[in-house]
Amino acid sequence: MRVFVSIAVFWAISSFANAQDMAFFSASNGGNCYGCFWTAAEGTITQDTPAKLRQYLVNEKYPGRIIFNSPGGDLFAGIELGRMIREFGMSTSIGSTVKNDTKFDVVEGICASACAFSFMGGLERQGIHRNRLGENGGRLGMHQFYNPLSDTALSASVQQTLGIVLSFTLEMGIDPRVIAYSSLTLPNDMYWYTNEEMRLLGLDNGSDYFGAWEVEPYKKGMVLTAEYHFNVHDTKAVTMFCRSSTKMWHLLISEEGDYQPSESEPMIETLRSTLSKTNGMSFKVEDKEYAIGSESIDFVNVDGNRYYLSMAIPVDLRSSPGMSFSFRPELSRMFGAVFFANGTIPDADLLGLQSRNCI
Repeated sequence: MRVFVSIAVFWAISSFANAQDMAFFSASNGGNCYGCFWTAAEGTITQDTPAKLRQYLVNEKYPGRIIFNSPGGDLFAGIELGRMIREFGMSTSIGSTVKNDTKFDVVEGICASACAFSFMGGLERQGIHRNRLGENGGRLGMHQFYNPLSDTALSASVQQTLGIVLSFTLEMGIDPRVIAYSSLTLPNDMYWYTNEEMRLLGLDNGSDYFGAWEVEPYKKGMVLTAEYHFNVHDTKAVTMFCRSSTKMWHLLISEEGDYQPSESEPMIETLRSTLSKTNGMSFKVEDKEYAIGSESIDFVNVDGNRYYLSMAIPVDLRSSPGMSFSFRPELSRMFGAVFFANGTIPDADLLGLQSRNCI
């Protein structure tokens, strides 16, 4: 075991050698929504860190999501943290939690080396740079074991350690190829997983992603539809179309709510009232932001527990084919991620086809 420890302690980024031991604390951005409260995990993982987390979880009533910002540390403690996080049914994210007046913000952070195994423990894992609440995310990185010794005993211990790591990876439902990626990276370097690799290997199963656009006939015209996946369970339908009467482009977002059908009508009335009073809505294309006033809303409706918001957008989408877009009303802090969406505008061919078939 002493040999294991000598290997484990080198699972950290050397430039963060002076980082403090990991600490846990509750944080909030001041909202009242899913994701507005979280547990911050900042610092280097040590042998004492699992005991600190367990004590924190005993005292904390709603630990929910844990956001890591760590250069790594003790490998086996990192694995133990991952198992504990799974035991408590928590989700994991990456980012640095910083104080902003009386609230907290999440800015870009890292989860490297041993921290990666702690991150794997989340039932829902968000590791891609931008998550569904629009927060800054971070990067997940791994590398080879650091081998300070070179005798046969160490070789045997490395094989045992590799077996423990692979077993844990499979236990957490992660593709074991993540270990192959890290094994090709020298100990003094770091392999940072791309967004595509995060999804492909199962490291990230909770960050938002936007599906392919499809054409759907509607009345005498057509519309363009795509799915916006913003966590493990939830999917929004995003529709873009033009009106034949005005030639203006419109955005329709529909999604399931967290309310029973009997509660939906009061909820939608609250949404209608809030939307009618706010001028905080905006439609953003790349770095250019377009304000949307309440007069642009076509309708806000509910069918069972599915909500619908349709509005005119003050931009000709044909000028922005393939560019990224986002829509985020001020509702997001009050109602979580209701009607928030981002993705990629259809390509020029689809936009041209849509413009010839407005509804």
